[in-house]
Amino acid sequence: MENINNKRKAFTLVEFLIAMVIMTAAIFSLLAAHFGVLVLNETSRNVTLATQEAQAKLEELKNIAFDALASYDDISFDVVNFPNDEAKGHIDVDGTVYSDLKRVHISVSWKQRKDRIIGEDMNLNGILDAGEDKNGNGELNSPADLVTFISEW
Repeated sequence: MENINNKRKAFTLVEFLIAMVIMTAAIFSLLAAHFGVLVLNETSRNVTLATQEAQAKLEELKNIAFDALASYDDISFDVVNFPNDEAKGHIDVDGTVYSDLKRVHISVSWKQRKDRIIGEDMNLNGILDAGEDKNGNGELNSPADLVTFISEW
């Protein structure tokens, strides 16, 4: 007569395969999260670089004579020190709101991995072309936008 207590307990092949499927799904989920974090890290770095470039351009404009600011309306500029050198900036100067103030808007758009364009300047030429103004405000916008007023005094 066989003793019941001496029976071996082990995983069956089906239980083992189910465990492997669960572990594989967990590993792929972690890998997907890791790659998602890498993309977010790249975006964060690029937003920082673009914002720094816009800030540098704004500092240049602050040193220009007030009457000469109008000549910088609706111009584009190259963004330096950007990954792949695929970024373009745009400057809008509006003096119609107040006579002694000019509204300055600087926007930087860029291309990221897989040719994804960040910002409204879809062809990265620094000019507002037809179909690029997604929010309908008449300006190029991006996550790296700076808007300020410069006074005559």
